[in-house]
Amino acid sequence: MGLTSSRRVKALLGLTAAALSVGCPPVNPPPAGGNPNDAADRQAISSLLQQDAVLPLFPSRLINDGVGIFSGGAEGTPSGLPRRWGRSYAMSVQGNEPAIAQATSIQFSSGSEATGLFKQSRGGKLVLDYTWQRKLVSKPFVETALRTARFRKSAEGWQLSDVNLLRIQPEDSKVKAGTFTLTMDGQPARRFQQGDWLSLDNLPMARPFSWAKLEVELAMDGASGDEAIYAFLYVPPSGDRLRLRDDGLGADKRARDGVYSAEFTFPSQTGLGHLVVDAIAGKTLADPAMTNYDATQWGIPYRVEGGEAR
Repeated sequence: MGLTSSRRVKALLGLTAAALSVGCPPVNPPPAGGNPNDAADRQAISSLLQQDAVLPLFPSRLINDGVGIFSGGAEGTPSGLPRRWGRSYAMSVQGNEPAIAQATSIQFSSGSEATGLFKQSRGGKLVLDYTWQRKLVSKPFVETALRTARFRKSAEGWQLSDVNLLRIQPEDSKVKAGTFTLTMDGQPARRFQQGDWLSLDNLPMARPFSWAKLEVELAMDGASGDEAIYAFLYVPPSGDRLRLRDDGLGADKRARDGVYSAEFTFPSQTGLGHLVVDAIAGKTLADPAMTNYDATQWGIPYRVEGGEAR
């Protein structure tokens, strides 16, 4: 690839260092405090974050579309929307320049408690296939994965104790979520909000192939009028993308009340995973303009009982 072509790729994906460093709103800002063993404990926490059981909680992306594009489900495509769409992520830009910019902030409230804010930014393209277009439309974006975690130190050393919902979004996203309600077969409903702490000892626990229902409150911040949101539920590792509905049909109780719902079954694979809510602003899918990408993903961690984290 020539130098000119490489610059075009960087410009398209927005993968310059400056672009990747922006768009990181705070999530549960770490508390103030100090720790006399600061350097040694930071190293211990950094080593902890590289363990196989912990790594799946800090991904840079939640949806693995790769270079393919996928439909929104078996139902017919609504008028004006692409018949197929999906995200494509760059793995590298040029030479050894990484496609992911990472930043970690750890602060100690005491010698045995710490809070960390983890940010990973990466560029990609939203690929859309409209019936009236002769070629695919690509919308470049830079999005940032944000997760806050809490650590506690015991006689066995530092351990990850709590996390909040993982959020992935571009800078200044207007797609907002309220309460997430997860109802699983034979269990009381669990409710979460973005800032809530989820103990790793008390994550939603499911059986293989068990039934569940997810409801989430979604809205466009500062929107005037009735601005559309298209929401989907992604349950790994199958790659199925289910429509979260707000039309009073299927699992949805009431049409146009801002609560989007879907029923699903948990995978057979045991271990740790994320239920992914992918909420996309209506104009992002309906308008082929290249500069209007706005979507936010939330990851709800869960465990399928009977195995280790993956």
